[in-house]
Amino acid sequence: MDEIMGSWFKYLVRLLGVAAVVIILVAIFHKNKSSTEVSNITQLATNIANTYTGQTAFTGLTTAIATKLAPPNMVSGATLLNQWGGAVTVTVDANPSQFDIVENGVPSDGCVDMANKATNYVTMTLNGTTYSQANPLDAGTAVTACNSAATQVITYVYGH
Repeated sequence: MDEIMGSWFKYLVRLLGVAAVVIILVAIFHKNKSSTEVSNITQLATNIANTYTGQTAFTGLTTAIATKLAPPNMVSGATLLNQWGGAVTVTVDANPSQFDIVENGVPSDGCVDMANKATNYVTMTLNGTTYSQANPLDAGTAVTACNSAATQVITYVYGH
């Protein structure tokens, strides 16, 4: 009986060890999604700005056009998707010398990383509040805003 219990205990310890490794790998992979998405939108914004160099407005810019300028891992047919499967849309801003990239369905932990790591935008709107160089987002506010719902919509405005 002691041998059977010892064997079971040994297998239980191994199973717990494997579970711990899986949990750690999932956490690392999830963090990697945020970094990849920040890189994707930065590359997309750069490609759009470069395409419209020399023009005063982003006339005619749509998500369909942006799919041709986006990193390949964002493109799914004629649509753009973020790392969590949410739709990404691109439109001309109300100020035609700027354009908007809207990230939908961003989970709270990914949202915090994206809000804190994205750069070079004119403004970023998160949970109804717009942030800019004059009104920067601090980390504590990002955590609160990103955790106000299961997923968030983040709008980045870029320009020349």
